[in-house]
Amino acid sequence: MEKIKYKILRDGDRRPTVTICEVTINGHMGRGIAIRSLNDNPVEKIGKIKAYGRAIKALCRLSNTMPINRSEALKSLSCVEPIGWPIYKSEYVEV
Repeated sequence: MEKIKYKILRDGDRRPTVTICEVTINGHMGRGIAIRSLNDNPVEKIGKIKAYGRAIKALCRLSNTMPINRSEALKSLSCVEPIGWPIYKSEYVEV
């Protein structure tokens, strides 16, 4: 059975800046993170699609992938509440 949970973090102007998707299947959890650039026009639906795809990628590979290296992404993360600052956009966790 698949369980999907979304969390959307917004910046000071209430724009969706970071979208987090957690997909849990049979004791395994994949977490996908979509980070938009501050120069982009944010679309919540696109963020959800990207985050979901990255969560599924983590579940398929059973590992963390896509490290966050770009300065634009780190700048966007600094505009939202601290969430424990993820290191990867696609994270795998055994529950």
